[in-house]
Amino acid sequence: MSHPDTGGSVVRYYCTAGNGMQRFLIGEVKEKLAAEDVCQTAGKVLFSSSAAIHRVSALKAAERLFLLLRSDAPLRLPSHTGPAKAAALLRSRLLGDVSQWAGAAVTWRRLQGELAARRTKEGRRGERERGDEESSRGTCGVEAPTLKRERDEEEEKEPERKRRCEEDDGGEEASAENMHHDEVKPSAEAPPPEPALSFRVSCKCTGSLSRCFGSQVNVSLSDDHFLLGFPLTRLPLANRSYMKTTGLRSTVAWAMASLAEIQPGSCVVDPMCGVGTILVEAAQEHEAACFLGLDLDDGQLQRANENVEFAELRDRMQLLRASCMRIPVTRSTIHEENQKENQQENQKENQQSKPETVTRRTIHQENRQ
Repeated sequence: MSHPDTGGSVVRYYCTAGNGMQRFLIGEVKEKLAAEDVCQTAGKVLFSSSAAIHRVSALKAAERLFLLLRSDAPLRLPSHTGPAKAAALLRSRLLGDVSQWAGAAVTWRRLQGELAARRTKEGRRGERERGDEESSRGTCGVEAPTLKRERDEEEEKEPERKRRCEEDDGGEEASAENMHHDEVKPSAEAPPPEPALSFRVSCKCTGSLSRCFGSQVNVSLSDDHFLLGFPLTRLPLANRSYMKTTGLRSTVAWAMASLAEIQPGSCVVDPMCGVGTILVEAAQEHEAACFLGLDLDDGQLQRANENVEFAELRDRMQLLRASCMRIPVTRSTIHEENQKENQQENQKENQQSKPETVTRRTIHQENRQ
C-alpha cells in the first residue's frame, strides 16, 4: 500500500463512478490514499482519508469528487402525507444541524485554498521548464500548454467573477427592497382546485451565471440513500489535463490499463491503440515502462501522436502503423472476454476477423467477484 502525503485531519469524501467502475475506485482509494471506512452505494463510493487534497483530486477511476456533508438513511414519508408536510420534512432533513454546515464550509474553503495553491505552484514550475522549448518552437509550442492549463485558469478566475456578480446584484437587490407592492385582491369566484402533482426538480446552472457562484450543494436522495455534499472541482476528474483528444472514456481506459498489471521495465503494446487513450493513461501511472501503439488508421495515429506530444511522453511511447492481424505472438498468450461476441449475429464471420493466435476465454461473472 502506498503512503500518501497527509493533509492533517481526516476528511470524509464521496466520489461518483461510472457503471462497473466502483470496484476499481474502491481499490484505488485504498491503495493510493490509505482510505478508511470505505463503502459504496449506487454509483458512489464513500471514504475517509487524511491524504492531501491534491492526491485525492488525482483519482483516476472517479467521475466527480465531493466533500461529504452528511450521509443518512433515505427519507421515508408516512402514508397519506400532504404536500406541505412532505416539504417540511424534506427541508428539515436537508438543513439538519447548522453547525454541520458551518464546519463543512470551513473545510471546503481550506481544501479550495490548497487546490489553488497547488495549481499556482505547478503552473509556475511548468512554465519555467517549458520556457526554452516554447521559444524554440514558436507559437506551436505555446498552444498545447495553453490548452492544458485551461481548467486551472478558469477555476482561478471564479472568485473574481463571483465578486463582480455580487457587486452587480447588490444594486438590484437594494432597489427591489424599496419597491411598492400592490396587494392583489382575490376575485369573487374561487378558482377550481388544481390536481395534486408529483414532480422531480433537477437544477443545473451553466454558462456565465454559473461563474457568479463560488460553491454549490449536491443533494442525492433516493430509496437507497441520502447524501449531501459540496463539489470540490468545477469540472469532472475524468477531464484529464494531459489529454488533448479523448477516444475511450478516460476512467475506463485507466481501468483497462490497471488490469494489465504493468511492472517496471515492461513493454506494453496496444495493437489497436486508436487515439492512444489507454496507453497515455498507463504511461501516467507507470513511469518505468515503455509503450508501443499500433493502428492502421492514419487519422487515428495522427491524433494519437498529438496526445503523446501533449502529454510529453515521446521518450517512452512510440507509434507504428501496423495491423493487429500480423502481430508475431505465440499461441495461448492473449485472452479476450467474448461478452460482445455473443451479441454478434454472425459469430463465424466474427471469428474469421480475428488473428489465429488469439484464444478466447469466457470470464464468468462469478469468477470476477
